[in-house]
Parts: sequence; C-alpha cells; structure tokens
Amino acid sequence: MNDILHPFLNDFVIVYLDDILIYSRSWEEHLGHVKKVFMLLEEHQLRLNPIKCKYGKQGLVYLGFVVGGGELQIDFDKVKAIKEWPRPKTVTEVRSFMGALQYVRKFITYFSLLAAPLHALTKANQKFE
Repeated sequence: MNDILHPFLNDFVIVYLDDILIYSRSWEEHLGHVKKVFMLLEEHQLRLNPIKCKYGKQGLVYLGFVVGGGELQIDFDKVKAIKEWPRPKTVTEVRSFMGALQYVRKFITYFSLLAAPLHALTKANQKFE
C-alpha cells in the first residue's frame, strides 16, 4: 500500500498496513485528497471495504492515538491501561512494561530520566522488593 500511495505519503496520506488516513486543512481540500486517493486505488484495481471507511471526521482514534484539530494525543484507554498495569515482579515483566511505555514516551517530559530506575532493574542480578 505504501508503494501505491507513495506520491501522497506525508503530504496528506498516512498508511499503516492496510489502513489509510487522509488528512486535510479544509473540507474542500479533503474532497480533493479523497478523490486523488480513490483514483489511484482504482488505477491499481484495489477496493475499499465501505463498512470500515469513515469520511469527514474532525478527529478519530488511530493506532492508539487521538488525531484531530492539528493535534496528536494519547488515547485515554492506553493511559488507563498503563496506570492499571500490575506491578512488575520479574525482569521480564519490567521489560514488558518498559515496552508499553515506549508507545507513549514522546508525550512524557524527561521520560529517560523518569524511567532510569526501571531500566536499571533489567540489568543482571537486580533484586525486586
């Protein structure tokens, strides 16, 4: 899909696997962008599933982020899942938790500094209390 939509990527299209996100500054611009994408998909004999399509949204949840109004925010459900994560008791569990945090790290000021104690627990011979 990236190869096909390459001319529009990072201009007004984002693709993740088979998900296509078209973004625009105005409704008129959006209609033009949608038309360009449709024409290119048709040229490559690709079809969309109308049930999965959403048009003209001011904002939506995409890949766990809330996108809209020129902003990117973390989906509340992701924040809730991290807040409710059980306390890690093993190195493997700490690594799993740290992996989940990577998803939101760009939204956390001084993430590396705050996560340093957890990262230290992943080193050999660390005791858990």
